[in-house]
Amino acid sequence: MQADRPVLSPAKMSQLTSSAAYVLAYELLFGQGFRTKGPAENAVLQQQDRLQNALQELLQSAEVTDAAAWLLKQQQQRNSSLQLQPCQAVPHPRYARVNTLKASVAGVLQQLAKEGWQVQQQQHNSSAGAAVHSGSQGSQQSNGSARKRPRAGQDGEGTHKEQLEGQSISTQQKAAATGATTVQQGTVAVDDLLSDVLVFPTGTDLHDHPFVGAGVLLLQSKASCMPAHALNPQPGWHVVDACAAPGNKTTHVAALLAAARHSSGSNLNTSTSSQQVDTEPQNKNGKSSKKRSKQRSFLQQLPSQTQAQSTSVNVYAFDKDPKRLKRLQANVACTGAGNIVVAMQADFLSVDPTAPEYSQVS
Repeated sequence: MQADRPVLSPAKMSQLTSSAAYVLAYELLFGQGFRTKGPAENAVLQQQDRLQNALQELLQSAEVTDAAAWLLKQQQQRNSSLQLQPCQAVPHPRYARVNTLKASVAGVLQQLAKEGWQVQQQQHNSSAGAAVHSGSQGSQQSNGSARKRPRAGQDGEGTHKEQLEGQSISTQQKAAATGATTVQQGTVAVDDLLSDVLVFPTGTDLHDHPFVGAGVLLLQSKASCMPAHALNPQPGWHVVDACAAPGNKTTHVAALLAAARHSSGSNLNTSTSSQQVDTEPQNKNGKSSKKRSKQRSFLQQLPSQTQAQSTSVNVYAFDKDPKRLKRLQANVACTGAGNIVVAMQADFLSVDPTAPEYSQVS
């Protein structure tokens, strides 16, 4: 789409920034449309026909059928003009966060090793790791030696090399340069930067794993795990999450708060993690599902761990959408963070910051 070709009338453009216009146009043309229609969305909708016509003209002139093909052709032309060989992207691993409210990293690794995963030792090859506080507890090493057979369709990592500007760069070398932890098939490792995050091979499907269903492992991207560590909550802190759903970062903050309190020995209720698993709603016949029984069996095999549970609410989580709030509440319950997090349906911007319950939030 030509940048010098206006798509909004001058009057509407004065009310809409170019950045917002780009985002809304992308959502209209390639996304799921607009859930709500305020002044900005209506301004873009008025130009929908012009936007779609401009897109079709662009695709026809490039002799492609869709935007993905157009982007690929642009990259190929750019590489050709710079005399570069085609670059193969580094595959992203599967990340999963250990919920330290229910289990230790060492305990989860020990159980994964029993399943056949080979546990890769931490390399600590990232200098950035020293700058990030970790709230995870326990050792992060295990003696598992058996290899888990990868599922069909999983891609290998660290096996291909690409030619870029005449130099041979392997996937592992390129990943290492960006501070990423790489693992081979059948191997799991603790991330070099975030010590409560596990790294699995690309394509690993953990959705049906008992640990995921029980809230012990959370399928959370590495980027999503960074904010809680960057916040580095200390004992006694009170935290506000202004737009909390679905709650992965919210419950991560709760876990780090509990770990910080456990380390300081302040304001604790001590209990055993293997007994803190929230029960799943029963089915219509009033019987536990087979899936739930499998989850309980796995959790009973985890080493008993003393956990630090807050005796008062320390995280105030807001979301104004009732459907998203239900998702948030379910995640808080599943992760065992109900003693620390209170989830409220409200627009954070309408909350009175001087209310007594927020007096300790700074």
